Amino acid sequence: MTLDYPKIGKKTEEYDKTSFNTVSILSLLILIGGNITAQISPEVQGLTFVICLVATYKCWKFSFSILTLLSLIYFVAVLIFSYLFLNDINLSALARSAKIVPFLLLVNISPVKNLKEALIFNSEKPIYSRCFMSLLLVNFSLAYFIGLDIARANILIEFSIYTSYTIALLYFLEYRYLSILDKVLLIIFSLLCGSIVGFLLICFIEVLNTELTVKKLIFFTAGLTPIYFLLNFISEFRGREYSLVYLENSDRGQLFEASIQWLSENMNIFNWLFGYGTGRPLTGYGATFTDIGFSRWFLESFLDGEVYAYSLHNEFFRLIIDYGIIGLVLIILLLFKTCPKRLILVLGIGLLTNSYLFTLSGAVVLGFIAPLKKQLKKISTFDQYIKS
Repeated sequence: MTLDYPKIGKKTEEYDKTSFNTVSILSLLILIGGNITAQISPEVQGLTFVICLVATYKCWKFSFSILTLLSLIYFVAVLIFSYLFLNDINLSALARSAKIVPFLLLVNISPVKNLKEALIFNSEKPIYSRCFMSLLLVNFSLAYFIGLDIARANILIEFSIYTSYTIALLYFLEYRYLSILDKVLLIIFSLLCGSIVGFLLICFIEVLNTELTVKKLIFFTAGLTPIYFLLNFISEFRGREYSLVYLENSDRGQLFEASIQWLSENMNIFNWLFGYGTGRPLTGYGATFTDIGFSRWFLESFLDGEVYAYSLHNEFFRLIIDYGIIGLVLIILLLFKTCPKRLILVLGIGLLTNSYLFTLSGAVVLGFIAPLKKQLKKISTFDQYIKS
């Protein structure tokens, strides 16, 4: 029997668990601390990330692969070029584009070669999900007690839509350990975040993790009706009508159409390859908007009246505009290198309607937790082998 794992010594050798708790706590600190400090200021959130990152690097063996090193060099080079040579950049928008760097740094911590120290939370409990739910409980409870609207409350968390994606990805990564109560609570918190897509991702994850039989197929088909009414209720609660006409003329639909038109009219070959320039305004964006109310709100949401890539609600468009097709390909390659393939499928659906890789939560979940969980699957298989 041959296993494609690094050699760790004799077959009966036990794993070294000395760094087990330290690294587990640090990874949670980045996720929880980054969310809590998000509402204070970007500077405080960034400082929290740097402190936890340095501590993690000190306690964890890591190495830059050729792919991650090239990716880091490329993205930083594009940022520096935009800052030095483009005259029309907005520094705030440039800083938002630079938030992809935490993902590139964290992805190097995944223990590709060291099985002995890869036992992060190797227990049959959904530790990450439960810790994150504790933060969500405090967040929504605070909103209730101080008289704020509970739905989409952002007191101790990053923007609620980003949080709904974090919930869905943790739901996927710890699915085998979630109890029914855990699943119900995660769904409730996802709905409180006000993201229909986040809820649909959880439904999709359930389908992915279920071995379909005729009975289960009938059950899922029958479940489409209550899911539709639930989505319709959520939409009406938010003052919207859930229908195909609404989807076509919704803010996401208008943004998608406007993005396609802007890309076709403003991008040359160089821009397609290397990006339009991080932090540059997308002049003329939104000419196809049909909803005057949404168009006015969208344009007035920027201090200088311009539109930037970070608000397109589509990660693929954002990466192409900021870093070109080369940047998009590098990110996709990194995700396939470090994350379970089915997780990338779930993520890809979510990224069609929102940006997530540029958030600190996205950096931690996709750059740190997902690679470690992927490695855990290998370790579990190896454990079964050495015990045989």
